[in-house]
Amino acid sequence: MRFVTALLRRRRIPVARALMTAAFAVILAAAACGDGENADAPPTVDPQAAIDATLASFFAAPASTMTAPADASADNDNAASRTPLAQPADALPTAGLPLAPVPTATPAGDGAYAIVPLTPPAGFVPAAATMPTPTPASGLSSVAFGDLINGRYLEQEQPRAANTIKSLPWIADGLTESEAAGAGELVNLAAFHPDIFFVIAGYAWVAEDVAGRHRTRLVENLRAIAQQDAASALLVSGMPFLRTLEPPDFAAVESLSQLAFFDPAALRRILSHPTLRNGIDDNWAKIVTLLHGVNRTNPTLLDTLLNPEMVTLEERVVQLPQSGETRLVIVRTGPGARRSMELLEHSVRIAELFMAAPLPTNYVAVLYETAVAGAFDGTNFGTHIAILPRYDFDDGSRDAELAGHIIAHEVAHYYWNGNANWVDEGASDFMASVSEFARIGKTVSISNPPCSMARFIQNLETLNLTPESRGFECNYSLGDRLFVDLYLNMDFSAFQRGFISLYQASLAADSPADPNGTAVGIDQVRQAFPDDNSQAVIGRWYNGAAPYDNRADTGPVDPDLPDINGRIDAAYISAAENGPALSRFSASETGSVVWLNLEFSYQFDAGSRETALEVTEYYQDGFIYRRHNADLRVESHYNGGTQYYSVGPIPPERWTPGRYWVYVYNKGRKVAEVAFEVTP
Repeated sequence: MRFVTALLRRRRIPVARALMTAAFAVILAAAACGDGENADAPPTVDPQAAIDATLASFFAAPASTMTAPADASADNDNAASRTPLAQPADALPTAGLPLAPVPTATPAGDGAYAIVPLTPPAGFVPAAATMPTPTPASGLSSVAFGDLINGRYLEQEQPRAANTIKSLPWIADGLTESEAAGAGELVNLAAFHPDIFFVIAGYAWVAEDVAGRHRTRLVENLRAIAQQDAASALLVSGMPFLRTLEPPDFAAVESLSQLAFFDPAALRRILSHPTLRNGIDDNWAKIVTLLHGVNRTNPTLLDTLLNPEMVTLEERVVQLPQSGETRLVIVRTGPGARRSMELLEHSVRIAELFMAAPLPTNYVAVLYETAVAGAFDGTNFGTHIAILPRYDFDDGSRDAELAGHIIAHEVAHYYWNGNANWVDEGASDFMASVSEFARIGKTVSISNPPCSMARFIQNLETLNLTPESRGFECNYSLGDRLFVDLYLNMDFSAFQRGFISLYQASLAADSPADPNGTAVGIDQVRQAFPDDNSQAVIGRWYNGAAPYDNRADTGPVDPDLPDINGRIDAAYISAAENGPALSRFSASETGSVVWLNLEFSYQFDAGSRETALEVTEYYQDGFIYRRHNADLRVESHYNGGTQYYSVGPIPPERWTPGRYWVYVYNKGRKVAEVAFEVTP
């Protein structure tokens, strides 16, 4: 499975957009309140009505026209790799290995707070499989059983298994094209691993129509485990969590299949762990879901997560207007913030609302642990999300401020994965800004410093950067700027139509042989935003075909600080505290951080006081990329001094050559401005 990417370091700066933002606020504020009285009303089925409706009705675009991919919660490359090899119908089955999932790195309320301690499951005795009575297949079908890969083999060599499959109600009434994949997985499981097949054949979910694509994927994953370790697969198939299926169970089997492929020894160690000696039950399935990601990022945590005295679960079930019942779970090994579940629910609701499409999973689990890929803040593994535990606090810190954005970015990756990295990261970061706007009113803006490795997306694509590479963060930087710039230059409803159209393009299969969707890139982005103005914006970020928009603050500087009867006397940049003023410096010769020096004077004799300042950093590409508070503290009996504030990219990020401005505000007034040039 391909790990989707998230932001290494997120800095979100509002950009004024009063009229469009006000309309947006009304819609999202209402949505953020949770389920309304009409939350359970079925969506409409007319796609064109949603496209042509008002902004409000557009947000209620129909689920039926924006269907999630058959395997949206997993990586498309991985799903495609497990397509059965074509074989003659009368050939003996040959076990084929699935291709390896390719991992890639991913950076980054007060409601019910139910903490559930995990305890080892009760004694486990595998249930004897109850075989359905074979009955002849009836009704017309568009797919003949014998035409399935290994279908004829099963009829000839294992008629009991063949008749068992044919007797399933959803097959007995005629096998349709849409059911063929599920039937095919059962056939291949029976052909290659009949012992496992006859265990699960006794479970009710095998016969249920509602299981659908989830059943298909689960059986596929069981077979993938068996191809690597048949004994482990047989053991898993008889465990309590598979007797009746819930959303975590599908993710748990997906996790086990990843372990079987990447580290079979780890799979056996986990299955033989004392905590799981009686098998995996429904509660522990929620932990097993996490283990393939943890094994790849921090395997020392495996024993911690399997220790019932160390791990807690917080759960919430929500009803989403289009996705229906969706389970949210937070797993911790330490203390956490009560608001984190609120942030997660908010992110899920706003993501579904903005995309006007069902969330591609009905199970969202977040692990707060040092189990993320690389040096990033968060990782979406498809089966679950991992976020560094320092973002699970509500203490007013910078990390706490970023927590909502990081959660929303990772949730957005359930929609945006498997495409060009700059599309997935840019779209996810844009959606995170949308989510935070709906939550706290922070206007939609970029959240990344300028890219230091490539000026345009076209240049970035030639670098073929991996998530472990320096400069991979440019996918966030350039992708986010493209989508935010489109948003700022378009009517909101037109932008959202294009954004959703791009998502629909990512779901469309390239061919019947490749049903897993399209990896969208620049061609699909241009098709989704076809008007001339949008094409100019796209060209600006893709290959420099249009100049940057100038959004600099050209207003006058008013240096007075009335709260302390003072003023800013001078402002300049230096390479070190108390260093000489610089108007130009080299990115290769200067560290990431330089210093903003504010020389000030005052007449104040009433104790100490802090004057609130806000420092914003603006780049020539037309975006403020960082905004942070910088209080100025004064003491009585002193009449001035110099205050230093760090500005620039946070290490290990580097300066991008170009023109920069730093603005300092006090209660909305610009009290200082500094411009400087960064050379290569």
